[in-house]
Amino acid sequence: GYKTHSSSINVDITKKIKYRTIAEQLRDQKKWKIGVISTVNLNHATPAATYAHQASRKSNYPIGLELVESNFDYFAGGALMEPQDKNKDKTSIYDLAKDAGYKVCFDQKSAASLKNGDKALVIAETLADSDSMSYDNDRKKGEWALRDYVRKGIEVLDNKKGFFMMVEGGKVDWACHANDARSSIADTLALSEAVEEAIAFYNKHPKETLILVTADHETGGLTIGYAGTDYNLFFRTLDGQKISYAKFDSDYVSAYKKNGVSFETVMADVEKLFGLKLPGSNGLDESDKNGGLVLTDYELGRIKTAYQKTISGDKSRNQMEYDLYGTYEPLTITITHVLNAKSGLGWTSNSHTGLPVPVFALGAGQEEFKGFYDNTEIYKKMAKLTKVVKD
Repeated sequence: GYKTHSSSINVDITKKIKYRTIAEQLRDQKKWKIGVISTVNLNHATPAATYAHQASRKSNYPIGLELVESNFDYFAGGALMEPQDKNKDKTSIYDLAKDAGYKVCFDQKSAASLKNGDKALVIAETLADSDSMSYDNDRKKGEWALRDYVRKGIEVLDNKKGFFMMVEGGKVDWACHANDARSSIADTLALSEAVEEAIAFYNKHPKETLILVTADHETGGLTIGYAGTDYNLFFRTLDGQKISYAKFDSDYVSAYKKNGVSFETVMADVEKLFGLKLPGSNGLDESDKNGGLVLTDYELGRIKTAYQKTISGDKSRNQMEYDLYGTYEPLTITITHVLNAKSGLGWTSNSHTGLPVPVFALGAGQEEFKGFYDNTEIYKKMAKLTKVVKD
């Protein structure tokens, strides 16, 4: 319910005040069980905001200590950042969690065996960029999605007194930072499927369940309507993308740089993985006045310039290059920019924006969440509905 400082977690760093979270208050005042799920690292900023109190969001090991000390009942998602402190001379957070009575699971089989009432710390069996969960468009068959961790969380947490669960589709934000519309959309749909699990629970307990869906901010300034397509939309062009920007970087671009792979070979991969075809390729849909997935000479030139910057290994950026690439691999972000533009989508930034975000509410007390209000009001509305008091 308080504004703090950018990059701080539940503290006023000028007054040294620690603010108690709604999750902590529900745990202590109402004896509710608490769950925290995220597709990113469980000591990343947003999941940490439910249990930690640190001047810097980058205090990964101290945040991990607070995760264990919170005594929350169910954590699930990406691996912890720095589970040992930077000097590696302190006990692993995972070992501390075990000592505190958590069942620490690193594979789906052990996660699936969790029962109602267990206290658990679940790390996704398959980890991707920065030890997060896979982007949904990279997820392999049989690999648990966000909805699977939510379903298991409901099973573990359900009890007569009640439970609170924060679920974050954190990689929606990461994809938007990288201007990867296809991956952002895929993870948004994955979040929607996770919400469906909550709705299934709500349908069994409609008078005592509230579901809120919102965001902490917008990233990238993604908009529909691109002047280059005369404002027409061609979203099906995004179906050509089979891989996230992050997986393309790790599985392909790193090898391009290491081995000096030719532009011709790279473009063969680009067609296979993103659907973009060289100028003059067969398969141009004449009904598509904007050329479908066939590149124009201008677009191919943009990709070639970015390829040369990537292959050189030069990480410096002049003003124009920073405007085009941000801090991302020039080749990768240029491919997604070209594909997005062909779809009729545009971006304004690689950073957070000030665009308002919606709040959707379903269930007991949903009428409290109408209209426009400051984000700190969400705490106040939740506290009112759950009858917790500030402490």
